[in-house]
Amino acid sequence: MLLLAELLSAFLPTEVRGGRAYVLHALLMSVIAALVLVFFWRVFGGSWAAGLPWAAGLAAGVAAGYAVAWPVVRRRWTRPR
Repeated sequence: MLLLAELLSAFLPTEVRGGRAYVLHALLMSVIAALVLVFFWRVFGGSWAAGLPWAAGLAAGVAAGYAVAWPVVRRRWTRPR
């Protein structure tokens, strides 16, 4: 669990160093979130047809979170130290 937490913390918006990497991390985290949701949906007996819209919604929510965080992250990159 600690290894998974360390891996996922490397994909936080504040840890990314570049615009392309930021978009890549947003896409990757969206896919990971959707896959985890579908996995747990199937483990607890849900059907694919009912689980996929929820997974798509969760992936869109993660991507929207990255989009909302973009101005803050970009300002942090351009701020003089």
